[in-house]
Amino acid sequence: AFALGKPVVTTSGTWVGEQVERYGGGIVLHRVSVEVVLTAIREILENYEEFSEKALKAGKELRKLYSAESFVKTVLKTIPQG
Repeated sequence: AFALGKPVVTTSGTWVGEQVERYGGGIVLHRVSVEVVLTAIREILENYEEFSEKALKAGKELRKLYSAESFVKTVLKTIPQG
């Protein structure tokens, strides 16, 4: 979702929740109910451009950290040299 600039609604205590808390681009719910989810969706819709911009920026940062290139570099660091 972040890679496409799509804001997310997620729950706390999850990996996605941690990313939203770090980068923005969505809303983290600490409790879930129909009313809470609808309020979050309304907030995103009212401020969609801002949430979308933060989601795109989050996507760029997360791709740097979790790309294939990053994975290979991490693996190579674990291989003894020499």
